[in-house]
Amino acid sequence: MLKPGYIGDAVLSLPLLDCLLAAFDSVTVCAAEALRPIFRDRPCEWLAPPDRHLAGVLRWRRLVLRESFQAAFLANRSFRSALQVRLAGVPVRVGHRTEARGALLTVAVPYSSARSEVECLLDLARSIGLEVRASRPRISRPESPDGKVRLQPGARHPWKRPPWHVLGQALSALRIADHDVELVGGPAEVESCRAFARQFCQGAAIVAGRTDLDGILRRLSSSRAFIAGDTGLVHLAAAMGVPTLAFLSPRLAPKWGWHEPRNVTLTTEASADEAVEALSRALYADQ
Repeated sequence: MLKPGYIGDAVLSLPLLDCLLAAFDSVTVCAAEALRPIFRDRPCEWLAPPDRHLAGVLRWRRLVLRESFQAAFLANRSFRSALQVRLAGVPVRVGHRTEARGALLTVAVPYSSARSEVECLLDLARSIGLEVRASRPRISRPESPDGKVRLQPGARHPWKRPPWHVLGQALSALRIADHDVELVGGPAEVESCRAFARQFCQGAAIVAGRTDLDGILRRLSSSRAFIAGDTGLVHLAAAMGVPTLAFLSPRLAPKWGWHEPRNVTLTTEASADEAVEALSRALYADQ
């Protein structure tokens, strides 16, 4: 099964992986090594993705041929991923009919840009008659809650970050003390964390860019609640059972959001009052 190199996409593919593990004797995940902590609860083999240059693709092809894979389920929707498994001679290739790659697949499944992404991925299993037992991504929670509210003010792209002024008003309205807030993110988000702290919570701890994915996973798992925009970390936290509040664009919220009592998704157009109500639900989800 091929996967893209993003945290959120990997988390949302876990129900599909669980379905395959129940159906087949051996399942191999093909993903970047940095994503391995997301899959450590699953008894799956591991395969590094091919390099982008031709020599790397050919080496990967020889490796796949040697392993004699019988089927590939492409969680990645790119043309490149379908071409790679076709060149590698995998006999059964199941994937979504996107990027004009239908001819490279043996089972081409329609893809909906409006339907839940988890359900779209599970359609790959349904297309060959596999039974789907659970549709919620789950990851074990290694740490107990420590009372901290963790917040990711930045994101890969500016339009993916949460609305700062709305969050600032919500934190103030709920009287969340600065020392109870911790700002997280990748190395590129350190300045966003500093800017948010200067405006809304000067005493908050900033830990962005200080750890790898395994360290981030442990820190998120200890959160009383986690708040973020359209990022992979909010999927990671929610899958561990951490109460979350996510802000997504109105177009993407139905597809990529979590819509559960303890995992709330608002649009980036939400008001401060809506954010206060949603954050209050997350803070007291376990009480």
